[in-house]
Amino acid sequence: FTGLRVGMAAANGLALAAAIPCIGVTVFESIRASLPDEPIAIVQDAKRNEIWMQVFGQDGPLAPTALPPGHAAAAIPENVSTLAGSGAALVQAAAIEIGRGDFKLMDNTSSPTVESLAAACFAARDRDQAVRPLYLRAPDAKPQADVVLAGVVKAATGAA
Repeated sequence: FTGLRVGMAAANGLALAAAIPCIGVTVFESIRASLPDEPIAIVQDAKRNEIWMQVFGQDGPLAPTALPPGHAAAAIPENVSTLAGSGAALVQAAAIEIGRGDFKLMDNTSSPTVESLAAACFAARDRDQAVRPLYLRAPDAKPQADVVLAGVVKAATGAA
């Protein structure tokens, strides 16, 4: 989480100094830029039995989401028959289990290329918006029950 914010702050600073726009695109948009213009689901293996997915349909892209592979397979609209990304085989296997064996897989699409990243940046619609991270999973770090901040102790049962 912190690494993303530091990298984005550095990119924003360099863009500001060079007087050029800083354009943010997701890995989904970057992979999509190198693929044929057809309805497609980009699915990335997020590990922990989870898939990060964004569907690019005829009516535009749906919001990116995090789901187990079986739920991802069920959530893909009927008019989408192509899967790309590092989680494509996982979703295809889950789809076969629920009776949807009609997905074809795009090879060599697990990560964006320099060319696809550049194409996604040129195609970006929101060039004037601030670059922000896209978080699809909650952080693993949790607040501690007893926290000491600036000399104030907050106990689990109340403030002291």
